[in-house]
Amino acid sequence: MPNIRPALYRKLHDALVELTMSPAEYEKTTPPVASGVPRTWDDIAPGHLVIAQETREYGWWEAIVLDRHGDRVTLKFRDYPHLPRCVRHLAAIALLNPDLH
Repeated sequence: MPNIRPALYRKLHDALVELTMSPAEYEKTTPPVASGVPRTWDDIAPGHLVIAQETREYGWWEAIVLDRHGDRVTLKFRDYPHLPRCVRHLAAIALLNPDLH
């Protein structure tokens, strides 16, 4: 499937969900919303947008930080809400350039 704009993807997602899921089920699939990008790894906190590797096969994707405990970060992949939460070490996370966002 070709890449599409996030706004169009969201509309298609919502329409499909409306046809197939109850409101409670829909809440579980709603993509998290980012509150900004961290400038350093020390700044990473819940709500921040980062880049994380899903798997070697599927590559790196935008993820929202849900929680942080020391060097361990709990993430949810932004564009793939059906995937489960994952935990990554800070060394396995890439930062976005805050000056571009």
